[in-house]
Amino acid sequence: MSVGGGVLVVGQEQDVRGGRFSGSESYVGQVHGLNVWNYVLSSSEIQQLALSCGYLGNVMAWPDLLAGVNGHVQQLNTSFCAGSFFHS
Repeated sequence: MSVGGGVLVVGQEQDVRGGRFSGSESYVGQVHGLNVWNYVLSSSEIQQLALSCGYLGNVMAWPDLLAGVNGHVQQLNTSFCAGSFFHS
């Protein structure tokens, strides 16, 4: 939960804030390295993200999202960015 009291829901349409989820409205696919910033990234920052691993959003970072996983979600171990050091 953010300072503003919001709820971040990934992969599911919600009918009310944080609830009334339907399996028929869920995302089926893969997500990796989702981060959220409170500013627009510059072109050079986006280029750095495309060429490297480990940058974390200053509002929500991938490890924080993984810690809050709920529901029928299959988490797969991957070698994608394995061994990268996270920094902001």
